[in-house]
This record gives sequence, structure tokens and C-alpha cells, in this order.
Amino acid sequence: MGLDKGKQQTAKKPGFNCKPFEFEISSTKFQIPNDKPLKYTLKCTADEKQDVIIQVHSVFFEIVGARRKHGVTSQEFHVLGKNEEMTFEIGLKDLTNVSYDNFEHAQLASAAGFITFTHYKSSRDDDSDASWGPNKNLLIVITDGMEEVGFWKKKLSVETETDEMKKVKEEFGVKLEGEKKYEEIDKMEMDRMRKEIGKNQSARDDGFAPIKDMHKKYLKEKYECVIS
Repeated sequence: MGLDKGKQQTAKKPGFNCKPFEFEISSTKFQIPNDKPLKYTLKCTADEKQDVIIQVHSVFFEIVGARRKHGVTSQEFHVLGKNEEMTFEIGLKDLTNVSYDNFEHAQLASAAGFITFTHYKSSRDDDSDASWGPNKNLLIVITDGMEEVGFWKKKLSVETETDEMKKVKEEFGVKLEGEKKYEEIDKMEMDRMRKEIGKNQSARDDGFAPIKDMHKKYLKEKYECVIS
């Protein structure tokens, strides 16, 4: 199969000045088979050398042999020049030992999750692990405000949903609802605190510092009993 034109798949990423996605990918189908990983080839079409970071955020899937991995997130990343290629594979995780670490940052809406591609002009001397950061236990973080970032995002799906997957989906649904309740309660309480600060002249004079103490007390007293 020929490489699909990634430039046609440009997407917006909040907080970034997005440019066209200057990579081509061998397939834009991300329905993963149950019995074996699916292999992809990514080709750089940018004139200048690029850092490219591929992230899979998923309870079901992961990048096979990922350079960095933490909970629901796995990452593969490289420095590629024009017409250079890299390959990666996406496969099923061991669903008997599900980890939800990094769930709060991944913003998952489904257990299958999604894959993202991010690239920008590279300033690295090489593609070594040392150049990307010596601590292999830390995920690569793309900082808001970077100039000229190419970005593409695609949902993942499974070829055949098994009973084991259905069970994990149910567990995921419970966790997702719990997270939504935390967010709703947190927002309501923060709004209430802001109104209280607004009414209190001495608190206004001190800035919003009292919110931190009030919020900390609220989290301790309320979260543990409202959501178990």
C-alpha cells in the first residue's frame, strides 16, 4: 500500500500554532486486529529535520516496544529528515493487568482511546535517548506555546470485541463517570469559593491565596466521602 498524504489530515491542537502535517503514513486505518499487532510506516516530507512524537492513549492498545510508557500512554519518537522513514506497531495490551496511570492527563473518552502524531523543527544533535532526556520513566511532554507544530489525531478501534474487553469497558465506564463527578464537583466548589472571595474585602486584598487553603480542605473533607 502506498503512503497516504498526511498533509490532508491536518488538525488543530489547542495552545499551539499548528502548521500542515508534513508526514505521510502507510495507512490511516486504525482498527487493530485481536491476534497480531498492526505495523505502520511514517515518512517525513518536511524540508527541515523534525522531531516526531507518536502517542497512543488507550486502555486496550499500546505501541509495541515503545520508547516510553506509563499507564494508559505509550510513546515512540524519533528525529527524521526529509524522506526518512520510521516504523511502529500497535497491538493489544495484557488486559489481565490493566493500569490507569496517567488517565487524568490522557483525557480518554473510551477504552480504545486514540493515537496522536506531533512534529516540529528539531534542534537535537542526534536521536539518542540522552538527547530526548535521560530519565526513561518520564513521558515526553510537548510544551504549550511552541511555534509551528504539526498535529494529527485519530481514534483507535478493535477488530473484534471480546468478553474480556467488555469487562474492561465496564470498569473504564465506572472510572470515567467518577472522574466526571470529580470535575463537576471541583468546578462547582471553585465557583463558590470565588464568589465568597469576591464578597470578602480582606480576602480580595490578600488576592486569591485563600482559595488554595479552602480548596485543599474541601478536597480532604468532601472528595473522600462524596465519591468513594
